Amino acid sequence: MSNPSQSQDTPVDPTGNPQPQNPPPPGVWVPSYQWSDARDDEIDLFELIAGLWRRRFLIVALTAAFVIAAAGYVTLIATPTFVVEARIRPATEQALIGLNKARSFSVGPAAALAQFSAEFQSRSVLQSAFDAVMSSNPGTVAWTGEEMPPSLTREQLFLEGFLPRINIEEETVPSGNESIRLLSFEAQNAEAGRDTLDAIIQRAKAAATTAITNSFTANLDLNISQRKRELERILAQIADGRTDMTRIATEVAQSETGQGIAVADSSGVRYTSVSAQLQAEIAQLEVLQKIPLDNLQVIRIDQPPIAPTRPVKPKKTLIVAAAGVAGALFSLLVALVLNARDARRASAISQ
Repeated sequence: MSNPSQSQDTPVDPTGNPQPQNPPPPGVWVPSYQWSDARDDEIDLFELIAGLWRRRFLIVALTAAFVIAAAGYVTLIATPTFVVEARIRPATEQALIGLNKARSFSVGPAAALAQFSAEFQSRSVLQSAFDAVMSSNPGTVAWTGEEMPPSLTREQLFLEGFLPRINIEEETVPSGNESIRLLSFEAQNAEAGRDTLDAIIQRAKAAATTAITNSFTANLDLNISQRKRELERILAQIADGRTDMTRIATEVAQSETGQGIAVADSSGVRYTSVSAQLQAEIAQLEVLQKIPLDNLQVIRIDQPPIAPTRPVKPKKTLIVAAAGVAGALFSLLVALVLNARDARRASAISQ
């Protein structure tokens, strides 16, 4: 039964006890039985920890399940990816000395390296290397070790599955202020990736050598042609001068003075000297034409492509660690939900 002295406006619970209320605002007095103790709304940290401790085996089991699943994925399912790398340095000045003997033509190590870089990224070189690699393993994609997808054309494979794997970066060596090139190719098959990158490098080197030697030869041909035309003009002037010398000599003999003959002689000597110089330059340029340039070294391969032994992807440690953290958070959430459910059930039973 309810207490007669209790106010009629005081809410009561089904048992007749005063219903707890919120604390009164400051400065307002309300009987203590009309508001609940604030401690009833506080979270008991010790009770929370105790609840988690009771479910420690569940937390450990779920976390371990996440870690085991991640480890199984990176070990058994995920395909490892390797990055094959090579390093290219500029050629030495001595290696290019044969190209720089002609005064009108000069190519330095930096220019030769730039030519190689351009060829390394050219469509013709990359297409040639792609065709060679694909021809050596018909029906399969060598750098992945998988069969050629029937829905994929060779052109699509070249554009989408080959070109994006190639990378070239420029790096400056602090010690010598020398610019080098870092080349890389991404592959699931390390050996095939090494062979593919080597094929690209060799073709780019050959193309760069051909481009430089062709420019050198064309420059020599142009210079020889120009000097030969100049020589023909000088020889024609010398021939004309000799005719004039004969005419002047006759006229001077009749006038009994030798001044005209001296002028004609000096003109002939000057033209003869120029023609001799041109003939010497032509002979020198023709000698340069005969220099063999087949083994010209336009670059230095500082580090050839080597098949790596450790993949760059997947990052096993990172994936397993992330799975462990995710598993721990998930298991804690599950434990908290289960504890809340048990508390609700216990409260319902007690009422």
